[in-house]
Amino acid sequence: MLLRYHQVAIDLEIIEVKDLDQELKQFVSDYHDATHNFAKQKADILFNKYPKDISLFNTIGVLFLQNKKFKDAIIVFNKLLNLNLKI
Repeated sequence: MLLRYHQVAIDLEIIEVKDLDQELKQFVSDYHDATHNFAKQKADILFNKYPKDISLFNTIGVLFLQNKKFKDAIIVFNKLLNLNLKI
């Protein structure tokens, strides 16, 4: 039985990774300069939902940087640096 519970935990982690991957792809494809403020709110929701995912913070930070939203990119990268200190 213990093995069965362990398998369920692994399956849930795989599902979460797939969900994050899909949500991040959707976030990037939906991003537009005109809706940047909305994107920041969505990013915060994702950060709260997946608080330890380094690739999430990095991808969003780079997206903001590529769109010349430098202050917001710095904020995201600082969150990433603080995340690394806690790991």
